[in-house]
Amino acid sequence: MGDTTKIGVVIGGRKYTMQGDESEKYFRQLAWYIEGKIEEGKRVRPMTSTIDTSSMHIIINIADELLKQRANSEQLAEATRKMTEELSQWYSAEIAKYTEQNNVLKADAAEASAQKDAAVNELAGVKAALAERDTAIKTAISERDTAIKELAGVKAALAEKDTAIKTAISERDAAVKELAGAKAALAERSAALKAAISERDAAKEELEGYINNFDDSKPVLYNVTSANRKNSNRQAY
Repeated sequence: MGDTTKIGVVIGGRKYTMQGDESEKYFRQLAWYIEGKIEEGKRVRPMTSTIDTSSMHIIINIADELLKQRANSEQLAEATRKMTEELSQWYSAEIAKYTEQNNVLKADAAEASAQKDAAVNELAGVKAALAERDTAIKTAISERDTAIKELAGVKAALAEKDTAIKTAISERDAAVKELAGAKAALAERSAALKAAISERDAAKEELEGYINNFDDSKPVLYNVTSANRKNSNRQAY
């Protein structure tokens, strides 16, 4: 385990503390990435409120997973490229070797044919040439079978590589879907917060209206009370 890195960063005008096994440079890149995405979102739809701490923690975790997934994908692509180059070089070398061997076999076959034509009256020489040719053919067949087995191994390795690439793509797509879900949840939370603020403002306006109506009714209530007292005094006389 390496030393734990702890660093303060500023995102959206607020200071946050990041801590983990990654380098200080990585945390600053992570903060820069989130800040950039927030600015892009503001240009599309201006924000009327700041992002709370808990939501920012979720955003930081999602961005961290996305950056690491991108790094892993780049490493896998580089490893795949190198493997492809090595396989291509190996395959070219094998083809060249097999071509050279085939040329040797052709030369041997031509030589055996020439010996057969030259020794048409010598049965023993013909048999020897045929035996040599048979041996060469068996050797060629054996080498061909070996080449077929090696080629099958190359195909199996390529199939494994293809499976690994498909798995990486599937994991990337799952990460993209998870990020989309997090964005949708964040949007719903933002909408709910806006609705709550709107309801609070409406309730505040309604309460202020009641208070103003009550203040306006005080002089009327005082005049009615005074008039009732005067009528009472007159009746007493």
